[in-house]
Amino acid sequence: MYGIALQQTNRALQNPTRALTDGTLAACRLLSMYEMFRGLDGSPPVSTQSDDWHRHAASCAYGRADRRPIVAAVKKRKRPGLSDGKWRDVPWKHCPRDLRDELMDVYADLAEQLEEQDEFAQRAFMEPRSDESALLPRHGSEIFQRCMATIAKLSSWEKHALRRCAEVSKESASVSPHLEDVCNAHGVGFFHLVMQYWAACIICYCRARVLLDGVKAGTSCDAQIPDPQSLASAIARHGSRYFESDTGLNGSRLATVPMGVACQFFITTGQQDSPEMEELGRIFRECKLAFMTCAWLRSAEAADPVPL
Repeated sequence: MYGIALQQTNRALQNPTRALTDGTLAACRLLSMYEMFRGLDGSPPVSTQSDDWHRHAASCAYGRADRRPIVAAVKKRKRPGLSDGKWRDVPWKHCPRDLRDELMDVYADLAEQLEEQDEFAQRAFMEPRSDESALLPRHGSEIFQRCMATIAKLSSWEKHALRRCAEVSKESASVSPHLEDVCNAHGVGFFHLVMQYWAACIICYCRARVLLDGVKAGTSCDAQIPDPQSLASAIARHGSRYFESDTGLNGSRLATVPMGVACQFFITTGQQDSPEMEELGRIFRECKLAFMTCAWLRSAEAADPVPL
């Protein structure tokens, strides 16, 4: 079969019309992938190509599972490629989403909405034409409703996380209904998920409040938006967990998003001298590895502030 495919491709390349078609290009790529993957003569160079292909496929799978670019997209306020429908659905056709996957889906929504909100704000302040200005209130209301839908997804995620805590606890009846009470009870991974959840809530709540001010100007909207203050305070109280001995250097990297969001919230709201901000400062001064997080936050803030 390989010989027939090679022969047909060779003939296609000799035809000026067929040589330029997408089908011929795809055939060449597939044949080269087959040769790398299978190995034709078992010689060491071909075997090395096969190993390289396996490593490439494994790294692609890791990138899909890691989904870290989605968090970076929130920082950049840009829609991530991993938020496309196929990236969201195909990988989980044969395996269920876990808590982390569900939270990353919400982060993807948040990144897309931040980009949309920035574009809307730019149009609103550029003195649009009269025909466009009439549509701005309705468009703003639609964006606000999508933001509220994301808040509902975050609330649903919290309930799911608390249910999972109750399921794994031997004394499920005594499990607290608040994430802060259980965030340290299930390992570093769960702790980081909770901190990421709080960071997403702070961003979403702050943006929703800004949008609500604009929506109220033209409507009688009475939506209730949670106060992000308590969540930013929770991040400050538990931030030192990132720098304990069992987290290693990875804790310094993981801490950047939640601690950066908390710092930006306190600065934006004029709480530079608050007890929470003092606690964050103490963590950066006294925790041995926190200087790395502090340096990353300073470099990131110089380039682009947290989107609050």
